[in-house]
Amino acid sequence: MVDEIAAFMKEAAMANEFSPDDVKSVWQNQNVESFRMSIDEIRRKIEQFDTKIRRRNFIAYAACFIVIAYTGWCFFFFPNLIQRIGSILTVLGTGYLVYQARLNQLQKRAAVITGTKMRNAVSVEFYRAELQRQRDFHRGIWLWSRLLIFAPGPLVFILGFEIAHPELATIIRAEGVAILFLAALAVPLNLTLARKYQKQIDELESLQREE
Repeated sequence: MVDEIAAFMKEAAMANEFSPDDVKSVWQNQNVESFRMSIDEIRRKIEQFDTKIRRRNFIAYAACFIVIAYTGWCFFFFPNLIQRIGSILTVLGTGYLVYQARLNQLQKRAAVITGTKMRNAVSVEFYRAELQRQRDFHRGIWLWSRLLIFAPGPLVFILGFEIAHPELATIIRAEGVAILFLAALAVPLNLTLARKYQKQIDELESLQREE
């Protein structure tokens, strides 16, 4: 019994040799190998993130193809000049959406190539950079430029359609209001996504600060 008490007191003394600051210092200065235990978790998050972005891009490309095909057909089918101008503007605006999505993909590919060369393709830094890229895609110049470039085309087309068919003015104006509503709705939806990505970035940085 005496030996057990002595052993217990020895263990307690050893435990008290380190203050909370010492424990934190040891944890922060330990070999990075301890962090590599979570590499699989980081890889899983990156793969899930990539799957979601690829799905989003596929839907965006498909929608843009349909819009370009339809408005391109309208350019040759409708003789009204305003409708044709609206068709051209819509094709150009949709093409800009495709350009943005493609540029985002190319930036991601460049980051993967660079990360692979630096053996950093699966890391917290790489994951955070991807979150930041998607955050910026849904706010700021990326968001406002595509809205300002895309929106005029359908509105001009609607105007030309009303000029060509004044008997359908009520229905056509309702469609114009719907276009404006969807354009306005795109703003909070994109900003919400941007805030979501920012929250994930903040949580990631918070976890790193606790290490």
